[in-house]
Formats: sequence, structure tokens, C-alpha cells
Amino acid sequence: MSASPSSKKLLMMPLALSIAFACDSNVQNKMLRTKSSAPLDQNPPPQQEGEDARPTEAGETESQSTPAPVPTASTTPSPTPTPSPSSTPPTNASPQPAQADSAFVPSGYVKTFADEFDSLSLDTAGDGSGTWATFHPNTQKCPGWGARFYPANSNKQIWLDENYTKDGVKLGVKLHEITESGTLKLHGHKTPQDKLAVADNFQYVAAHINTQCSFSQKYGYFEGRMRFNFSKGHHWAFWTLPVQPKWPPELDIVERVGRENDFHNIFQNSHGEPTDEPITVVPMAGDYKDWVTYGMKWTADEIVWYVNGKETRKIANYIHEPFYILINLEIGGNWPGLPDATTTWPTTAEIDYVRVYKAPDSP
Repeated sequence: MSASPSSKKLLMMPLALSIAFACDSNVQNKMLRTKSSAPLDQNPPPQQEGEDARPTEAGETESQSTPAPVPTASTTPSPTPTPSPSSTPPTNASPQPAQADSAFVPSGYVKTFADEFDSLSLDTAGDGSGTWATFHPNTQKCPGWGARFYPANSNKQIWLDENYTKDGVKLGVKLHEITESGTLKLHGHKTPQDKLAVADNFQYVAAHINTQCSFSQKYGYFEGRMRFNFSKGHHWAFWTLPVQPKWPPELDIVERVGRENDFHNIFQNSHGEPTDEPITVVPMAGDYKDWVTYGMKWTADEIVWYVNGKETRKIANYIHEPFYILINLEIGGNWPGLPDATTTWPTTAEIDYVRVYKAPDSP
């Protein structure tokens, strides 16, 4: 996740791209979705991206790209986005209902990973026991950073889970939640006073999920449909990191930042590119808490970002190794600043699905 936008230039998209991202209607219409997980590379994962330098608990520091706020789509969730598709629907790798794919998936691509969040598979130990690790593990199964926050980003939150227990006391704060309509809600809260010791005296507790131990892929099309309810001091990101624990590179599919004048901005970025490309900022009309479909197509030659099927950023590719997926919240970091009297709690990201595809000729 990028931190502060000071280290990189910001590239504003033309107003024509500040389209009414009013999308998706009716998430309750989840039509026959099936959950499939692609085989995963079992290499050690990297750390999160952002403009802030993000050190791991082991003391590593990563420099992060400039953060960017996110645009919104429609207030009502639904599996199908509104804007016209930029590509034709894909051929599925396994027999899955066509309704499970958005119209934005590149033609011919086959699905390698999907979580529709009809249920939730968490890995709270970092041992590969579930699809989504709740922090950056550093175990025999998943060597990595072993981090529950990014010290270099001046984080004020710690990534835990509801059942996290310290000295016999359970946190008991809901951070990961499956809804009746088949979506995942990730939350951030003020730490209850009687649970500060459990949270190592961090003032905030937050959700973090990643596929470090369960799935990674080199090249492909990555897509997620989600909406963010955030305010001052909140920084949400849907991004990817290399399986090997290093930084850079990182690819930010979207970042949303609770900072003045940024609530209606979508930030899309990459770190470590040799040409030091500016951060892309996509202004969004409408409610900044609306549903949006975010996509990224990564090939041997180029990396292209999308918002509701519209191309928003393109750079020459400089990454040729497997990456894994992350969705997480930072609170009070260098980019969004500290929460204040205007901040509302909890802050929530609601995710309809996360899916990954590969070109038919990919190895």
C-alpha cells in the first residue's frame, strides 16, 4: 500500500475518465457463484505497498508508492458493473457459471483463483490452514515478514482477528464478517479500553487478509468488486506483493485514503518501476462509498489498470515473478494522518468477490 504521495508525482486522469462509476446493482443477486482456489506458490511473501516506507517487524523497510483515494460506484451492490466492458467475457478454466465472471475479463482468459465470500477461510496462524492469512506470516510454511503493522508508515493499528488471544484474554472485536448476501466485510475499530493489553497497546485494531500462504501467480488479470466506507485517518488498499519477502516491487490495484480532498479519488500505482511512473489519480463522481470493480491486467510486456472496465493506467512491465493478493486497512499512517473528531467507526471494506485469471497461453 502506498503511503504518502510525496515521493511520486500524481497523474490526474482526464475528466472524461471521471465517469459516473455508478455500477453494480444488487449484490444479493450473487447468481450461482462457486469458490475456487488456484494452486499457490509456496514461496515467502513480500510486504505491503504504499508510499510510506514499510518496514516489517523484523526491521525491514520498504518504500511505498503514493497513496490514492478511491472513486465509488453505485450504492446498491451487485455482481455486474455498469460501465461498458473493455473486453469480452473469458473462457473458464473449470466448469463454472458464466454469471461468475464480469464483462471486463480479457477474452479467452481462464480462472485460476476465486473467492465469492459465501463463506470465509481464514488462516490466523500463518501456517497455510486457510485461504486468507490475517497478517504477514513468517513460519516454516510461509517465510516472510512476520508483521502485524508497518512501522515505517507510522501505523496506529495492529492486524488481529476476533479470536486473537493474549495472556488468556480474547480480543472479541469483529474484524472479518461474512454477510447474508454473500459478501465479506473487513472492519477497523478503536481498541476497547479493556482490550488494549491484548492489542499490545495499539489504539486501533484492523482487518488484513492476504494469500501469501495459499495463492500467487505471475501475470494474469486480477479483479475485485468492492466498496469502502472510510473517513479521516483511514487507508484501505487492494494490492499485490512478490512471494519472496522483499520490497519493492508492489502493484496497487486500488488505494482509498481518508484525507481531505482525496475521498473521491481512486489511486492506482506501482513501486520499483525503472521509469518512476507517476501515481494515477482517477476522480470519481457520485458517492465515494459506492461499489466499484477494480482490475489489473499484467502481461510479460505491460501492466494495465482498470476502473469499472475503463482503462486508467498503463506502463511497461518490469516484474517477472509470482505475486500474492492483499486487502488491508492502515489507520493513522503517514498518508491519511491521524483520525480526528470527524472520523466515524467502524471503517469498513465490503468485498463482493476477488478473482484471478490467466491468459490461455500462459505457462
